[in-house]
Amino acid sequence: MSYSIPIHPDLEVYRPYREDQDAPENLFQKAMDHITSTASKQSKPLIVADLSNVLTRAIYGSNKIENAGLNKANTTYLCNLVFTGQLPSSNPPIPEQLFINEPTLKSRSEQEIRIAQAEVIQHAKAYQHMLTSFVINKQDLTEELIKSTHKILSTDTPLRHPSSGGLAETSPSEYSGIYRNVVVGAGTTNFSVPRFIPKHMTRMVEAFSSDLQLAAKEKGGHIDPFSLAAKYSLEFVSIHPFQDGNGRMCRIILNAILCRFAGPDMVIPIGEEDDEKVEYLGIKRRASEEMEGHGEYAIFVLERCVRKLGG
Repeated sequence: MSYSIPIHPDLEVYRPYREDQDAPENLFQKAMDHITSTASKQSKPLIVADLSNVLTRAIYGSNKIENAGLNKANTTYLCNLVFTGQLPSSNPPIPEQLFINEPTLKSRSEQEIRIAQAEVIQHAKAYQHMLTSFVINKQDLTEELIKSTHKILSTDTPLRHPSSGGLAETSPSEYSGIYRNVVVGAGTTNFSVPRFIPKHMTRMVEAFSSDLQLAAKEKGGHIDPFSLAAKYSLEFVSIHPFQDGNGRMCRIILNAILCRFAGPDMVIPIGEEDDEKVEYLGIKRRASEEMEGHGEYAIFVLERCVRKLGG
């Protein structure tokens, strides 16, 4: 469904967490100045390939957060092949260029390299699918779209289980696009119990749709795309519906919402630098432990958007 909704800040949501952070209203105004100035220039249809540079950075950073994928040079090399349509097959032979770009790969097994390669290629294809469906074709954010995007993301990436010394595997066909049936946690964080995942996911996508419909119908209705993206990507990862790939999926959802409602210039990479990775993971941890909403994450997202614009 297509929506035309005014953009205004939900300033009561933002919760600064560093002394050197600019005020939310100042950050929002900088973002809005850019959105307003570029609105007339974005009349041509969005093409995912036009976003290739920032998507490549987003994929590299997202994989780095999860200790997945390849180095920046190889991520750039493989993403370029995907976004220019030069890589139609699934998990193709390992190109010699990968070893040139990343000499340490020579010490890894062929299977490890194939999985790392797939973690880049399928990540790029998952972004293509989500942005084409949700941003270009204006489809709703549904459970089916989330599942199909996750299925693409996790193709050719079997799960290895540390408890078995890395020998036991779960095939992608057993978890790709399928809600998990095992209990998972991270540190002191416990995610949704498997039997409640379908209900929680249905509630999440219905709440997202309701937020948009209400804003579109109400007099004076509006959305804050930065808060909206932070809210629902954080809610998704707190549910953790899949056995693996939830972190990468939550950042795909984040950028899809930003791209659709704030514009393609607001797509942001997260995790490229180690200090940013630490800051991001700290926000996610505090959100889970303190249960105080998405305010810190919202200002983190808004700040990254403005910083990317050079503001």
